[in-house]
Amino acid sequence: MLNTIRGSLWFRLSLLSGLVFSGIVGGVYGLVAASIIPVQVAFLLCILVSVFVVPITLRVVLAPFRQLVRVASSLSEGESLIVKSTEVGDIGQIAQAFRALQAATQAAMARMIGADGHEAHTRSVTGWPIVTIGRTKRPWVRWTATGCVAVAGIAGVLFALLHAIPIKTSAASVTPSVEVRSSSAPPRGVTKDSITMGMSAPFTGAARSLSEGMKLGIDTAFAEVNASGGVHGRQLKLIALDNGYDETRAMTTTRDLIENRRVFGLIGNVGTPTVKAVLPYINSNKVLLFGPLTGSPVTRTDPPDRYVFNVRSSYELETSAMVRYLLDVKHLSARSIVVFAQRDSYGDAGYEGAVKTLRKKGYPGELFRVGYERNTADVQDAATSVMTYNSTSIKAGGGVRAVIVVATATASAAFTAKISEIEAIVLNVSFVDGAQLALEFKDRWPGVGNGVIVTQVVPHFDSGATGVIRYRDSLKAFYPDKTPGFASLEGYVVGSLFAEGLRKAGPDVDTERVINTLEKIKDLDLGTGGAFSFGVSNHQAGQKVWGTRLTANGTFQPLDAEWTE
Repeated sequence: MLNTIRGSLWFRLSLLSGLVFSGIVGGVYGLVAASIIPVQVAFLLCILVSVFVVPITLRVVLAPFRQLVRVASSLSEGESLIVKSTEVGDIGQIAQAFRALQAATQAAMARMIGADGHEAHTRSVTGWPIVTIGRTKRPWVRWTATGCVAVAGIAGVLFALLHAIPIKTSAASVTPSVEVRSSSAPPRGVTKDSITMGMSAPFTGAARSLSEGMKLGIDTAFAEVNASGGVHGRQLKLIALDNGYDETRAMTTTRDLIENRRVFGLIGNVGTPTVKAVLPYINSNKVLLFGPLTGSPVTRTDPPDRYVFNVRSSYELETSAMVRYLLDVKHLSARSIVVFAQRDSYGDAGYEGAVKTLRKKGYPGELFRVGYERNTADVQDAATSVMTYNSTSIKAGGGVRAVIVVATATASAAFTAKISEIEAIVLNVSFVDGAQLALEFKDRWPGVGNGVIVTQVVPHFDSGATGVIRYRDSLKAFYPDKTPGFASLEGYVVGSLFAEGLRKAGPDVDTERVINTLEKIKDLDLGTGGAFSFGVSNHQAGQKVWGTRLTANGTFQPLDAEWTE
């Protein structure tokens, strides 16, 4: 009968242990699922409970059972012991159970000879039969049973914790907490050690040298910043991809930079048609585009696109300065000015800037325009048309006295050579890349380029301005095999201004914070002859144009004239 009772006790013990563990685990499980405490803390609590609380609880619970075992052991040795059934404690309740099972006990003891040599016998104590069994010779049985209960409890804890994790994840997947966790993750292109920017530009084709110069300038600015410890401990990096001055490739390279290479934003992209092609993608995906090398109005909307910031002056400002120079300084008539422009959004932007200035000055908003196809140097038809127009104008008492060129270096040089018999002032916008233009004249059209004017959006790279000196020193320090130029100086200004925006944004960098910071930059003087400012309604920092003239020896000299508004 005692074996039966012991089995009953183990059952009660197991049930009680299960209840204790269930209560503890249930409470912890609820805290985890409610996101009040993390899973790691919950697991630690369960371990502490298992090690400290549960053993103490079991010790208290087992006290009456240990007393019962001592009673049974005393009786098995022949001692007499009186147990009152009126006691309300555990021993009294068990004694009452013995009385109720008296008949069953006597019948059971008649057959109780243990298979392992235990002998059952009966003692009479105050008329009640007490059944005992000799002490087992195998105590490991009790330890094994105890271990099973402990393992079962711990397994219950682990089971509950493992199920708490997916419940938390599932709940988060249908609540705004997913967005919160996503926003707390490091922004694209940002690590604890670096910030990586991307650049899509034509490193092959007609605008190759301009792109190479822009990249060189940005690399120089980044190297200068990195040498002084970076921005809040992060090194600035640049990944540049070739788009061949083609809209489709521009879209492909931009997607690659953002979606695959995971850059923080874009900087220094070169070319109006290629930038125009990617603007919808940039704006819809909230990607920062900083300092693109284009003066087109496509990046200068009113109000401005939130994610696009221009550093260089616009083509409108450049051609406007040209028109004012020709009308106010050279005193030419509007009818003597013609425009040679690329047939795309780049050429359109330059042309519109010129005619808009004419309207402001009271002239009809029309100029004779000729052009050529992008990525070609097929300028013969344009040159022929200008020659014919010049002949017709001369007969009417005029003639072509100035040509505004909105083209690439190769096309500009070829066109200038073909109309060289006309004594006209040739003026190019900055996108022509003065260095490449001088090289084209030197290699293919010697002597033709003398006196050609190129407007610039940065001061002369040989200037004594503080910022320009710093640019030359950094270029010599980090890229000693490279020579200064207008394009790389522009890239240096763009890179330096962007780094300053990052610095002001603070260490917790993300796109929106950087944009908000850039919009608060006012009158930032980088030592290049003009202060830079942005605003919520102004994403155009540069407002100055400088004039330069190509000399017979192939170098550019500053042109003394007022070129800014």
